[in-house]
Amino acid sequence: MQFNREQDLFQHTIHAIGADSVTVVLPISQAESPEKRLKTVTDSVVILPQRLVTDWPAKGPEALKLEDFLGILEQKPELILLGTGGRQRFPPFELMGELARRGCPLEVMDNAAAGRTYNILIYEGRQVALALLMD
Repeated sequence: MQFNREQDLFQHTIHAIGADSVTVVLPISQAESPEKRLKTVTDSVVILPQRLVTDWPAKGPEALKLEDFLGILEQKPELILLGTGGRQRFPPFELMGELARRGCPLEVMDNAAAGRTYNILIYEGRQVALALLMD
């Protein structure tokens, strides 16, 4: 799925997303040049408005642990969107409960829905993290 909305110059936004990859529009300050603002990622990734974490070690929703989210929690998002590839698959409910207790609920959806939701929320000025697992 490709998005065609005008992109923000100062935040990471989603340009295109699928079950096995995401193309991120880099903030102008992080791009080598204005022409090189697109970065395609095919491994699990965390995207925040001001940060891109391409070495997120998570592999599948069933195996996710609190430790996988500690770096995200340090960024103090108000919400974490978890994209689980081509279809919605839930992580352990204990993990979802613990994240909610720490003040950062986890919303689980497929990657395409998570990418759309992320773009909408950051355009509203919300502090949100997008964690994507690739098929």
